Amino acid sequence: MLTLMEELMLFALQDEKGTVIWSAAGPLGTALCGAALAELMLREKLLISDPVSIINTTLTDDPILDEILGFIQTKGKLKDIKWWIGELQWPFRKIDKQIAERLVLKGILRQEEAKILWLFPTHHYPSNDPAPEMQLRNRLVEIIVNQQTHDNRTLILLSLLNRCNLTDKLFETTEKTLRKQYVLWVKKLVENEPIGKAVQEKLDDDTAATMAAVTATT
Repeated sequence: MLTLMEELMLFALQDEKGTVIWSAAGPLGTALCGAALAELMLREKLLISDPVSIINTTLTDDPILDEILGFIQTKGKLKDIKWWIGELQWPFRKIDKQIAERLVLKGILRQEEAKILWLFPTHHYPSNDPAPEMQLRNRLVEIIVNQQTHDNRTLILLSLLNRCNLTDKLFETTEKTLRKQYVLWVKKLVENEPIGKAVQEKLDDDTAATMAAVTATT
């Protein structure tokens, strides 16, 4: 079974090019930090309340999750979910690459060397086995189209996809009017989901801080 971080990363990548979809590039790192905290909650390691609290310190056998759990334990702060997302952003700024590389090891993606501006080496992660993403996409589409009941994990994933502007990717082949209806339905469904809401609030705070800094220098 894939983690929430891995599922989100699959949707964020262009299948053929292996680069992050431009509309998701800005929020992706923040959303992946939120996804990691959500995964720890679903594994009953964290209680996502105000403040966030650790309820089980046993290892998960997932190196990224265990590192984040240890980070939270070491910090020892009584803070809300938005604060913790912000705290994770810098020390786990390469989480997208880490998740992509894990998907390569699982055979779902492949790694290709590339260069930025023909000078700086980087990596792209095109699809190697489209089946896992296709199965997940089909399941989510069925839930949305038929407005089926869903578990908390599915709600969180839809919320994070929405915050990363990726809901459209679920309906690439759907007629435009219907696609808009489905996207609006998802937005309403996840409006008050706590993890995605905290991700959006953190993104808004970062944008406001950037604008304030720019204004101060002009």
